[in-house]
Amino acid sequence: MIIPIPLTHALVHTHTHISFVHIGLSKIDLETLPTFVYTSREEVVNSDCSICLGGFDMGEMLLSLPCDKKHSFHAQCIRQWLTRQNSCPLCQKLV
Repeated sequence: MIIPIPLTHALVHTHTHISFVHIGLSKIDLETLPTFVYTSREEVVNSDCSICLGGFDMGEMLLSLPCDKKHSFHAQCIRQWLTRQNSCPLCQKLV
C-alpha cells in the first residue's frame, strides 16, 4: 500500500536540507586574502564598495578579489560577504 505524501511536506523537507549547505569561505581562507590601504583612485577599478555602497576614503583598508577585474571592497564588507558566499558580488567569479 502506497501512502501519498503531500507535496508541500516534501518541499519543506528538501528545503531544510538544502539550507544547511555552507558555501562561504573559512576563516583561514579569509585571512589569506590580501588587504591594502586606499591611497588613490588609480589603484582600484571601482570607486565605491558595492556591498555597503559607501565610497572609499583615504586610509581605509580595502580588499581586492582575485577576479579578472580585481574588484575592490571595504575589507570588513567583503569578508562578511565571503563567509556566506564564495564568489565576487560583482562578476560572480569564484574566489
